[in-house]
Parts: sequence; structure tokens; C-alpha cells
Amino acid sequence: MVDKIYESMKSVEFTPIELELYGVGCFPSLSRINNIWIGARKGREEIVRIYNDLETQIRKLKFKPEGREYTPHATIARVKSAHNKDKLAKLISNLSSLEIGTMTVNSIRLKESKLTPKGPKYSTLRSVP
Repeated sequence: MVDKIYESMKSVEFTPIELELYGVGCFPSLSRINNIWIGARKGREEIVRIYNDLETQIRKLKFKPEGREYTPHATIARVKSAHNKDKLAKLISNLSSLEIGTMTVNSIRLKESKLTPKGPKYSTLRSVP
């Protein structure tokens, strides 16, 4: 399916995006923190459009839709333990309006995630500039 997904990726109209990184949050909630992420402000709408266009193409390959609203983000940590959960939730709340900086998004990448005892290992399978 990698080659078919790659063809879908190539069909999405895309130009480089100046993305403003803003705020720290978590999934699924502050009371049950599994992932900590950095959000997006400027450029967010374009990222969502690309996501929606790509999801439309991927559905043609019989993949099921996500089923929840897409939130543009970059995962910065995974949380395995509830140790000090209250302190972590407070820290995340205090960083919810943090202005981090900007970056240029200039490609769409198909990533593979392999779970290992030391954490996930990511590799890029295909990239569309």
C-alpha cells in the first residue's frame, strides 16, 4: 500500500507553509496524559486543508476515516507513567499559550512507526516536496 499512498500524497496540491508553533497541550486530556504536543497557529488552516485532501484520497484506498477532529501538532513526548501527573498537568496548562517560533513546512512525509521497548522508532518511507 505504500506506493498507492505515495500516489495519493502526490495528488495533493501543496506549497511551502510558514507554520507558527504555538502552545503546548496533550492528548487525550489533562486528566489522562498520553502524549504531549506543540500546536500550530499561523498556517494551521493550510495544514488542515492538506490533511482533509489527503484523507479524501486515502479513503479511496479503503482506509477508514480517523473519526475525530484533526488537530495540527507535533508530538514532543509520550507519557508512560502517571507519576507526578498533577505537576505535569499544571506545567502543560501553564505552557498552553507559549509562543515557540516558526518553521517552514516544505514536504509531506509518509512515516513508519515501529514500537520498541525503548520507545517508537520513526522512519520516512516516502516524501513529496
